[in-house]
Amino acid sequence: MADDTPPDRTPGPPWSASQSSGPHPYGGPPQVPGNATPPPGPRLARAALGAVVAYGAGLVVSTIALLAFAHALSGETSGDSSDGGGVGDLIALVVTAFSMAFGAPVSFSASGSSASLFFVPLSVTLVVLVVAAGWAAITTRREERLAGPIAVADRWWASLATGGALGVLAAVLAAIFRFAPSDASFDQGALGANPLVAFVGGVVVGTIGAAFGSSFAGWWPDLGKLGLTVARPIRDAIDALLWAAVPTVALLSFIVVVLMGLGSGVSAAVATAAGALPNGVMYLLTFASFGGITISGTAIPAETSTLFASDTPAWGWLLVLIPIFGVVVASARRALQGSTGDWSTGWATPTVLGVVAIGATLLTWVHGSGALYGGFFSGALDGSLALAPWTIFVAALWGGLIEVAARYWAPAVIALAPPGLVRLLTPSTVQAAPPAARPDAPRPAPGPGSDPARAEPGSTARTVEPVDRRRALLIVGGVAGGLVLILGFVVVRSVVSSVFFPPEAPVESYLAALEDGDAEAAVAMADPDLPSAQRVLLSNDVYGDVEGRPTGVEIVRTRERGDDTVRVQARWDQDGAKQSAWFTVRSTGRRFVLFDSWELEPPEVPVADLSASVGSDIDTLVVNGVDVAQSGSGYGFAAFPGTWEVTLPDASPLLASPTLTVNLAPDGVPDDGVELTEAVGAAPVGETYDWYGPTLVYALTDQALQAAEDQVESELDTCLKATTPEPEDCGIEDWGWEADEATGFRWKLVTKPTITAEAQTPDSIYVTVADGKATTSGTLPAQPDSFFGRDEAEPYEGEVDIDYTVTFSVEGGELVEDDGWW
Repeated sequence: MADDTPPDRTPGPPWSASQSSGPHPYGGPPQVPGNATPPPGPRLARAALGAVVAYGAGLVVSTIALLAFAHALSGETSGDSSDGGGVGDLIALVVTAFSMAFGAPVSFSASGSSASLFFVPLSVTLVVLVVAAGWAAITTRREERLAGPIAVADRWWASLATGGALGVLAAVLAAIFRFAPSDASFDQGALGANPLVAFVGGVVVGTIGAAFGSSFAGWWPDLGKLGLTVARPIRDAIDALLWAAVPTVALLSFIVVVLMGLGSGVSAAVATAAGALPNGVMYLLTFASFGGITISGTAIPAETSTLFASDTPAWGWLLVLIPIFGVVVASARRALQGSTGDWSTGWATPTVLGVVAIGATLLTWVHGSGALYGGFFSGALDGSLALAPWTIFVAALWGGLIEVAARYWAPAVIALAPPGLVRLLTPSTVQAAPPAARPDAPRPAPGPGSDPARAEPGSTARTVEPVDRRRALLIVGGVAGGLVLILGFVVVRSVVSSVFFPPEAPVESYLAALEDGDAEAAVAMADPDLPSAQRVLLSNDVYGDVEGRPTGVEIVRTRERGDDTVRVQARWDQDGAKQSAWFTVRSTGRRFVLFDSWELEPPEVPVADLSASVGSDIDTLVVNGVDVAQSGSGYGFAAFPGTWEVTLPDASPLLASPTLTVNLAPDGVPDDGVELTEAVGAAPVGETYDWYGPTLVYALTDQALQAAEDQVESELDTCLKATTPEPEDCGIEDWGWEADEATGFRWKLVTKPTITAEAQTPDSIYVTVADGKATTSGTLPAQPDSFFGRDEAEPYEGEVDIDYTVTFSVEGGELVEDDGWW
């Protein structure tokens, strides 16, 4: 006898596989005889109109997200935006941002620079999907009421019309509206989305949304209307996961919005909710489910954040309760489906969650890049944020946990749950029987959750075997107690570790030693790689007297690198400015078995490079009173952060050294970190000489100028005692034409000159002798034998202006007169 029973087709969410002919599984309108099939033109037109509606809804949400994001960036202030480019620029920017919802990367290009960003704002994508699905559901249901069931091919053609129209609309508008800032600094650059990718994404999103909406029967989709058949294990697994996803996603969405609001303000929360709420939910769920979030780029090493990271706060472990709650709901639903009697369907939930994780990994991937060409800097940078690839396997493990719990733990949970909740979770084809008082006790009639009237024709109602309440209490209590113990242990360990054994502790101790001026303790904690000659400033006697040491140290963030090392960023105040640095801490083993023992890797001791501020031929610098030998390849010193005073060694009373005040930061000396203080008692450099050389050079003292003046005056006195009109090495001379003939030549000072010494350069003295007058006298001998000679001796008299200059320099600490005078 042939079996006339129709194939088992479980109705209900969302995987019914009804046929387009025959009675509708949810009481939909039957085919009305005589109704003419409506022409395809109006149907396709209505489907295309749905694309316009969906695109408009997406634009509205994108505008809200973009304005909220701009407001958050402006620091929650209502600044004047009158300098914007107007409505056209705003529309172009919104269209460009909205195109990202279809997977279109946004790129910026200008002369000498370019940048691109791939990021899918899934909130906007979801809105477009929902609106397209809603429009298709409404129009399809209306057509079914008027003309009866719609053929599978017609549903797909209408869905493709929606997708095609949405793709064309997205591509055309993305190509037309390209944001071109009017700011001249952008050098006529333009920002726009890729039209081709926007077209493909629009087709996919519109088609999926419209097809999904056209398959609705009541409140649930019936994929049989689309000619699709999903295997029962997959249907049951997706059904159970959806029941768990609704409360779980709602809770995660609330947490994401609240965290953004508390951390970045209301505008950031609104921007997140309107633009990227599903992205944030997936990241948070991945983190709470022991998955990983990886950030990488050319400028930073790849780092993966997990719940096991040392910087995870203790309360972060409470997030594990969210996926555990999802496991409880999903496993209960799976158990109530009555299909978990054996392990033949145990592969379904891990497979579904693995596929979902793959999709989440692709959709939440963020990648940005930029490049500069020419000028002072040329190069390229890129970075990305993504779920760690192994998160897919973690998701599959959670699916396996659901299958295990559905078979061994969920029946006990169902036995203890309120009857109303059990009826809510029970599929319509399952008769959920409460635990019997005795094994042979009769079972009550099915409740509202298992109304046979809603069963699909030909389906067989499945039942859930009851569990003894005492046994259920033991099972649930044991599992719950175990979870509480495990989670409590992890939280307590995390709290104790973060309080007594944190990776930040070595960094805090190191910086506390610097703040106290205890350089030797800092060296003992992290011995730097420095030769002995460069360690002369790393002592308590020296560093204890240094001003501007780090104060107000605080830990900014901690990042785990995955190779037993942790990167810790610290910030502090130094000389009125904020300074920060990254430190590396390495785990060296365990303390008390459970806790990491951390050790600070020696950070590089800052080096003050003074090559541009020190003159040549300097072999020693005096830093805070300590002689620091120089290697000759450059000038500077190694020391801990602080304000240091640098001078030159004492060379002579004739020379003095200025002082360089050097503000040494963790990464060296900033551009404005050097200040010059002139040497006490240094002679001012003459205005006639422009000095562009190094700043730290010896300066001539007033004593040097006085010594030069005294030497010139002494030399002048000696010259005035000469008996010739041209005294040797003197700046005076009688140019009279008979002076060389005079005998008994004498000089006499009539007007004492003014002698002034001036430092024309940092290493030379000009001594000016001016406004003096002297007379000369002698006897011109008789020249009787000469045709024009004198018959008898005559007296000679002359007058000489004293006006000349002498130059000096200091060599080896002594005043040296240069050759020549004028």
